Order: sequence, then C-alpha cells, then structure tokens
Amino acid sequence: MTKTHKLSVTHTDSMPISEYKILPIVTGLCDPTGQISWFFNKIVSHLLLNVPSILSNTIQFLEHFHNTNFGTERVMESFDVEALYTNAPMGDALQAPHEMLELHGREREMYGLSRARIMTIVKERLNCNVFKWPGGYFSENRELVLGKRLVPVLAICFTSRVEQPVLARLPLLYCRHIDDCFLINSIRNG
Repeated sequence: MTKTHKLSVTHTDSMPISEYKILPIVTGLCDPTGQISWFFNKIVSHLLLNVPSILSNTIQFLEHFHNTNFGTERVMESFDVEALYTNAPMGDALQAPHEMLELHGREREMYGLSRARIMTIVKERLNCNVFKWPGGYFSENRELVLGKRLVPVLAICFTSRVEQPVLARLPLLYCRHIDDCFLINSIRNG
C-alpha cells in the first residue's frame, strides 16, 4: 500500500482548525510496484539528455549564465510553471516521452523493450493511485499526481514540448530546472 503524507497550508496560526485543508501526497515509493517504477523511470529519464533547456544542477545554470553575452537592451525573467504536475494533462504527459522514444529510442538503453511496451507499463503505473486514508481506500484522479517516481520525468518531457516555440525564437538564454524557468532575451526579440 502506498504511503501518504500530510501537507498542511502555510500561515495556519490564525486559522480556525475547522478550516485546515490537508492534501494527501501519495508517494508510491514503497508500494509493491515501486521497483517497476524505478526501472521504467531509469529508461525514461535517459530521454532528458535530449531536452536542450534542462538543467541538472546549479553549476550548469551558472556556467550558462556566465557564458551569455548580455550586451545592452536585454531583459531577464525568472518564472515558475504553476502546479506543473497537477496541470499537465495525462495524455499529453504520456505523448511527450512516446515521441521522444520514437526520435531517440535507438540512442538509449531500452533493455530489449519496445516503445509501445514501455509506454503501456508507464501508463498503467501512473494509473495505480489507490491509497489508504482515514475512512477507507481512495484513488487519486487528478492528472499527474505528486509522489509518483515517474511524474517528474514525464512533467519535464511534457514541458519540453510546450517550450519549443520559446526556443524557436532563439533567446539569448533559456534554461529550466523541472518547473523553474530562466530567460534572457533581447528587448527587440521579445
């Protein structure tokens, strides 16, 4: 059975206890299919090497930033993709790695599995959302749910499709760590 965590709202000191809202986060890391998720996450996460804007650490960001020619008339923006996991439609989030496997699957280790088989198991693993909460058993029915091992990789793949028009405009710098984006662009190109 998956584990749940209580994520409480910030600034709750002044709230009456009856107004507290608690969101269960289903981790799914210790459930019976956790090892299967780990294995398929290993396959799908190799696709992130084909996402041009993704950063894996702060040093990469600083290197990109240092190597950017700022010049004059530049604008810098930093923004966060709001609720990336829960706003990414499941179908689109699954379509992105499917397309990436089609383009780059031969370059990546697939352990003898076909693209169709990988995507079928990934989809089934995402649909396994049953958890125990006081009062019974429940299923989380939102789009991508927090706590699933595969969700961050799928969200990054999905966002890489969304950001393609931004990259097509050739900004001076565009980089992203999961849902945190940074952009430097010419005011004229903006």
